[in-house]
Amino acid sequence: MSETTTISKLAVRDVPEQSFVVLRDRVPMERLGEVIPRLIGETHAWLAEHAGFSGAPMAAVSFPDEDGVVDLEVGWPVAAPLEPAAPIELVTYEATRAVVHVHVGPFDDLPETYAALARAIEAAGLRAKGPARESYETNPEQEPDPRKWVTRIVWPVE
Repeated sequence: MSETTTISKLAVRDVPEQSFVVLRDRVPMERLGEVIPRLIGETHAWLAEHAGFSGAPMAAVSFPDEDGVVDLEVGWPVAAPLEPAAPIELVTYEATRAVVHVHVGPFDDLPETYAALARAIEAAGLRAKGPARESYETNPEQEPDPRKWVTRIVWPVE
């Protein structure tokens, strides 16, 4: 995908409430590629010991501040209510209207995808609210070709 990529049609959906066990961090954007996999692994280990999985791992990333630092929640969806011990937390994202987009390709291309989505959201007269959530549908350890990696983006809008 290039910076001139456009998204001609937005998929706006009603997304149901969903709960996740997560770890939080606050990191510079350039460290996301290091921190997200680590937090996925740590929350995976907790879930493997204490509960079950109900989907792909995800990361919710805030808009960067003026220094390029983001608030980050990384974890796994869960079906049943849990009471994890700190630093693991249970968070529930309320049902919302969101742009849902499937990105196929390397994680390094995600910033270009977000730029194209932001332009399309604005052009549609919508406004992004809150952080987008990325669900990593492809496990890079099982699929080594980054051109085949699938990331589902859920970006709440109003």
